[in-house]
Amino acid sequence: MRATSPSSGFSVLWEKGRLDLTAEALIIRGEFVDLFSEDDIKRAAQRLAYHGFFDR
Repeated sequence: MRATSPSSGFSVLWEKGRLDLTAEALIIRGEFVDLFSEDDIKRAAQRLAYHGFFDR
């Protein structure tokens, strides 16, 4: 999650239009936010936004 570039798994899921299955998507879900720092949540949301996850 803290890597500067997405993992290969993230890339595969992005290519298949399934960013909802990424760790980043799970991190920002309401039921899991208490398990992560605000910085982790922000990074996850930024990575998803950059890859168009919220544009659907």
